[in-house]
Parts: sequence; structure tokens; C-alpha cells
Amino acid sequence: MNHTLSKQTDVYEGAKKVSLLPVHIKEKQDVLSSFSSSKEYYISEEMATFLMNQAKPLPLKNALHVKIKTEKVLPDDDKQAIAKAIKNYFHNGVLDVSMQIKKSAWVASIMLMVSIIVLSVSFLLSYTNVAYVLIELLEIVGWVFAWECVDIFCFRITMMRFQRKRSLHFLEAKISFDIIKDTRRENK
Repeated sequence: MNHTLSKQTDVYEGAKKVSLLPVHIKEKQDVLSSFSSSKEYYISEEMATFLMNQAKPLPLKNALHVKIKTEKVLPDDDKQAIAKAIKNYFHNGVLDVSMQIKKSAWVASIMLMVSIIVLSVSFLLSYTNVAYVLIELLEIVGWVFAWECVDIFCFRITMMRFQRKRSLHFLEAKISFDIIKDTRRENK
């Protein structure tokens, strides 16, 4: 598969600053997943990884314009299929990350409750004649659950939200097509 990236630039479309992400492809099959149906198109994992990697240095505050350049004119159906495939892929990405965030929030909430219960039992047992080692063990378990809850809420979910923002950036991106100009002919 042949994807290349030319220089990324920021341009202005009206008053809005736009990050331009040019992508060079040879044909529609370079972009689409071989598992796409005739009704639902998706980009290949290789193309998705390429787009995500090239978009990493681009600021999220700017609108995104994916400019796909080809060596020959693509039919309008192919252009629509490619644009739809990009949108479908990143729409599914947004849905997937949103579900992961919800699941992680539930897990973190349960861990917080377990932590509170275990630390409460540890505190109550400290006023009885239970072995000191058992109380210390319960405190360690309680604090481990508490830390895991903090880790999920403060770090993992934050990273997932950033992933969702990046996918939304592509979902809202403008996608256009252009022909690669042959500079060899122009220089002769």
C-alpha cells in the first residue's frame, strides 16, 4: 500500500484556522478495508494508523482538512466511498472509546466502594483483638483499590477522552480530493 504525506500546513478558510493533512493514494483499494461491504465502507487499519499518526502533531483546536491526492481522476462514487469509509471508521472509534469510558467509570466506582468498605472494616477491626497483621493486610488491600480507582479516573479515562477527541476531529474533518500534478512534465 502506498500512502505518503507531504508537508502539513495550517491554512485559513475564512476566519477559521484549518490543519491541512494531505494524503497521496493510487486508487480506492489503497484506502478501503478488504472487509468493507458494498453498502458500508471502512478504511483499512493501515490507512487508519497512517492518518492517526500523521494527525498527532496537529492541534485539535484547528479544524481538520484531509486532502486526498491521486494520480488519476477518481469517479465520484469512489470519492464518496472513501469519504464515507473514513467517517465510518472514526465514528466507530468514537462509539468504542465512549463505551470504554463508561465501562471504566463503572469499574472505578466499584473499586472505590470496595476500598471504602475494606478500609472501614480495617478501621473497625483495629478496636478489637484481631491480629495486627490482618488489619494491616486489609489496609493495604483498601488502599490498592483506592489507588486503582484514582488511576482509572485521573489517567486512563483522561487518555480515552483524548482518543475520543482525536477520532471526533477526523469525524468532523473536511475531506477533499485533488490530482497530483506531474512536475516532471512541467519542468521540461
